[in-house]
Order: sequence, then structure tokens, then C-alpha cells
Amino acid sequence: MSTTTSSSVSEAAPNEAHHHAQPDPHTGIPTAQVTLTDAQDQRIKNVWVPPPHVIPVIFIPGIMGTNLKASEDGKAVWRPPNMDGLEPILDAIGQLFTYLFKKASARQRELTPNAVTVDDRGPIDPGESGLSEAVCRQRGWGGVMRSSYQPVMAWLQKHLNDTMEMGKLLDLWQDEAQTPPADWGDTQGNAALSLGDIKHLAHYHFDVWGCGYNWLQSNKDSGQAVADFIRTQVLPSYKGAAQKVVVVTHSMGGLVARALTQIHHCPDVLGVVHGVQPATGAPASYKRMRAGFEGAEQVILGRNAAEVTAVLAHAPGGLELLPTADYNGGKAWLKVRGVNTPANTPDAMLPLALPQTGDPYTEIYMSDQWYGLLPKQSEGMLDMQKKQKDDGKQTTDAVDRTLRGKFARRIEVVQEFHEEIKDSYFHPTYAHFGADKARKCWGEVVWVMDGAAPPDARVLQMQSDDQNGEVSFTNGLSASIAPPDVPGDGTVPMSSGSAPGLAGVEGSFVHGRQQPEGKEAARNKDKKGYDHQSSYNDPRARFATLYGIAKAAQKATWHE
Repeated sequence: MSTTTSSSVSEAAPNEAHHHAQPDPHTGIPTAQVTLTDAQDQRIKNVWVPPPHVIPVIFIPGIMGTNLKASEDGKAVWRPPNMDGLEPILDAIGQLFTYLFKKASARQRELTPNAVTVDDRGPIDPGESGLSEAVCRQRGWGGVMRSSYQPVMAWLQKHLNDTMEMGKLLDLWQDEAQTPPADWGDTQGNAALSLGDIKHLAHYHFDVWGCGYNWLQSNKDSGQAVADFIRTQVLPSYKGAAQKVVVVTHSMGGLVARALTQIHHCPDVLGVVHGVQPATGAPASYKRMRAGFEGAEQVILGRNAAEVTAVLAHAPGGLELLPTADYNGGKAWLKVRGVNTPANTPDAMLPLALPQTGDPYTEIYMSDQWYGLLPKQSEGMLDMQKKQKDDGKQTTDAVDRTLRGKFARRIEVVQEFHEEIKDSYFHPTYAHFGADKARKCWGEVVWVMDGAAPPDARVLQMQSDDQNGEVSFTNGLSASIAPPDVPGDGTVPMSSGSAPGLAGVEGSFVHGRQQPEGKEAARNKDKKGYDHQSSYNDPRARFATLYGIAKAAQKATWHE
């Protein structure tokens, strides 16, 4: 039998031998090298080479999922540690300690929107992709967080290119891909992939690219950056073999993709797949700016209001994660109640339930009252460099008022962005999200008083704020933020994750124990959902992604 170096070999019949091309480690181009046999070997030799027509898949990560460096000197300023055991443990611990001892002033100084750019020097794990590290780096993998995203990128690279061989379906395309989407959580009544759909995929080779972005700037600007990346780097590299791309997103990356297609109207997109997108925002963004992050991740992302607000108050991208005007149908989501007031008390009977007029921008985000996103007593967080010099004293001079005005302008930009993408999605779009009652989110943020609340909580005057969700007032009362209250993935509540489906996208997959009545699928029954950051490790999320890519790829027409 003949031997191969850059190919694998198998036999389909006694008189045939098949050789399968593998990606060249330097170029990523499928290559087959076979050794000639002697004249006595009369078998038919088939070399199976993937098609020359390409559909690039562009993966856009969520907020804080892109490595960043300083524009001026190239110093790495944001590279969260990958604590999954694939890096030297001392390196990972060293990175963790870097964030542990990094003060709010240092975070603010380093993470300035107009002073950073994507850092593509991050670690790479090709995994099961079949690609070399060098090829992965050429395709932008080094710009995105390795542990959260590269495993699913490698998985897609492998399985999108293992569809058919000699007319027969391969791997999961034979075992799972043709099962009804409802079995995997689809609520839109989609049909299973047909054999014709999969044959169409086999006409193309799929290359997975990572597309990091400056998550501090507005998602509108990031959408333009992605359009430029596709037009100037991705498509030209194929010299006509690729004409359009499929976009896959995680979390805030979904807002970037909507800017790409719905604001900038990028003509180079075949379809979009959204994972755990906060489509109408998430109240957790308010909670974290007032009280810091939760769990172990708070060491990296911010342990208190100062560490989070010092960065995000200047970052339009982060502020755009706040609930939109139409979040949860425009219902009030910021509330105050007394300690003995039942949780299901109607809004009209509460001392505070905002927004009242459908305008969270002026009622909550620009308000300097104690319940606002940035209370007057916390304005010093806008300039942590000066606050540090003042030994931590709160400042209310003209400089702070100027910063307050700039903050208000950023909120206006947030409102403009929300209005531009409201209920607007590319067609086709497929989305999936977590809905587990065991992974609760802040569907509402409720300040609970330690006594009877006054009839109108807006009259209260804040005396102190511990920056971890507890405030005290001059009348002796205090209030604290209640625990998360609705099913989701720990960050995005069901009402926001399900919004694309309500807006009419082609597919909406819900995963977790909290299923719509009558829609619970066999593969979801009695299964938990998944954590927001690691959602793409779940097989249901991966199936929904594969299905969405396969359906979007049906629009490709440049194969022979």
C-alpha cells in the first residue's frame, strides 16, 4: 500500500485506496502527498481534496474577550488569565495576581478607549482544528481569549470540513446533524438539515477566523472595524475563492454584529449566529457598576463599584450593555421595596419603580440621585487619578462637573445606538441562549430597605455607599441589592436572550430547565443550562451554531 505524509489513507473497496488531504501546517491549504507504488499495485488511487471554494467563519467574542494592548508602546493591558490548565500554572497565577493588586486608578489609566488596540499576541491552542499555531495566528486567533473561545473555534474548523466523503456523510453529520432542531431547543419550528443542505456544504471549505475588537469603544465603531477586517484582510486573502462570510458571536459580540449588518450594512455577510446575546441589555450591568462583579471573576473584572465604574463609565461599549428602553417590554426593572414588602407587589405600590416613562437614560443612567447609575457622591470615580491624589476624598469641583457632562454625553450615545439596532436583525439570523432557573440573573435590580420604605424613595439622601451593593441614608435606614431573581445564564436573563426570537429571527434555541410550555425538547429535558462565559462548551449551543452556519451557507453561490 502507498504511504502518505500530509494525508491520511483509508480503503473503501479492495480495488481502491483513498488518500485524504490535510491542512498544510504553514499555509492551512489542504495538501496530499502520496508515495507512488510499484506497477503490481493496480488499485484505483483516489486523492480526496477539499473544494477550492471557501466560506470564512468570523468569530466575534464578547466584552473583555479580546486581548488589548496600549497603542503607544504595545504593552499588554488586558489579557485575562486562562485558568484551564493548558498554560504553565505559575504564568496563570502570575496574571491572576496582576489583577488582584491592580487598583481602580491603574485600570482606568490603562483601559482608555482611544488608547488601546487589539493585541493578537495572545496564547493559541489549535486543538482539534488540524491547523498549526502559525495558521491560527494568521487568522486572528491570538486576539481572542483562548480558554473561552478557541475550543469552539477549533471544533467548528474540524466539523464544518468533515461533511462528506465519496458521497457518504461523515462524523456528526451522519449521527446528529439531521435530527430535528427542536430536539436541541429550537422554538421557531425549523426543519432538520436535509441531505441536500449537507451536500451543498461539501462544495465549500470553511476557515474559522477570530475577530477581536476594542470592546471599550462603542459597538457601532467596532462594527465598522469588523467590516474593515472582512473587506481588507479576510476576503482578499482568498483571491476570489471566498466572496462572503458567516458571522458567529458571543455575548456583546452580538451587538457588534448587529452594528456591522444593520447600521453599516456590510454586503459581505451570508448569515449570523448569536450566542447568549444581551439583545435588549442586562440589568447585571447596572448592578456591577454599583456593586462590582460576583464570584471568583470579580478579581479580574472588578471587585467593587470603583474598579468597574472607573473603566466602564468611560467605555461606550460597556455602557451599551445596559437595559434598553424596550427591555422586557419596557417594564420597570429598577425598584425599591421595604424589607417586609412582598416581592410580587405591583409597581404602583412600590416607593420606586423605574423607568416610569420608558426612558432609562434620563431616569436612571444620567440621574445623580442615590439610585442612579452614577450617584453624585460617586462622581470621583470618573477621575480616579485625581481621587487618588486627594487621598480618596470625594470631589465636586468644576473638573468633576465637566466629567459628569461628558458621562451624560456617553449615555446619549448609548441611547442612539440602542435606537439604531432596536428589533433589527440580519436575515438569516440564528440565536441561542440559556434559560436555567438554577443560573439566575438580575431580571430586575431591587434595593431592599432594612425597614419600612418611605412612600417615595427618591427623597432619601445617601450618607454612604460601600460600593458592594449596600448604601445608608441620613434618616438611619439602609438598603442593599437583592440577589438575582430570574432564569438565565448568570448574566443574560431570559427576557433579553429571547428577544431575537420575538423579533422574528429564523432560529431561536433555548437551553435549560426553564422552557416555554409545550416546547421542552428531548435533549433539554431535565438538563441544566450553561454559564454565560463558557456557553460554547455546551453541545446544544454548538449544535445550534453548526445548524445556523449550515443554513446560512445555503445562500453561497460561488462553487462550480
